[in-house]
Amino acid sequence: MTSRHFPRPNRAALALAVLLAAGTSGCGIGTTGPVQAGAPASGMQRPGDGAGTVRLYFAGPYGTRPVTRRTDAP
Repeated sequence: MTSRHFPRPNRAALALAVLLAAGTSGCGIGTTGPVQAGAPASGMQRPGDGAGTVRLYFAGPYGTRPVTRRTDAP
């Protein structure tokens, strides 16, 4: 039987690969705190409210449009 000899990467190449991976993992994106984004969500119903409505979204030439419709049963 013959055994094949696979070359092992030297330490310099391994160190370079680790430095490149660590250097590109941050991508220059800094941390931020809370951002003001406007009013809180509206139109939400409480579970078990029994309002009997459903929210539908219609797609049109100017984007999507939410519409609330009544249902027969909650």
